[in-house]
Amino acid sequence: GLWEPSDGNDPSVEKSTLVQTAIRHAKDITGLDLKSCQHWNPFLEIHYDRVGKDGLFSHKEVTVLYLPDLSDCLPSVDAWRDQWL
Repeated sequence: GLWEPSDGNDPSVEKSTLVQTAIRHAKDITGLDLKSCQHWNPFLEIHYDRVGKDGLFSHKEVTVLYLPDLSDCLPSVDAWRDQWL
């Protein structure tokens, strides 16, 4: 998802902001709350040179894909058992 100021400071300066963006976007799209995931691994970074309507370079856009370490997000066996059994 796109970065929003509510996610934190400029993501080109502070990379942790991108993690907040990923957490917010995952919650919005899937309903998954990944706030308890402490470790996020950058998996892929794509740089785009965007062209304006005049055909000249307009701006650079960067997309970063992160993979969370889901072991932090999993409930304990007891918590899982209490909820699902």
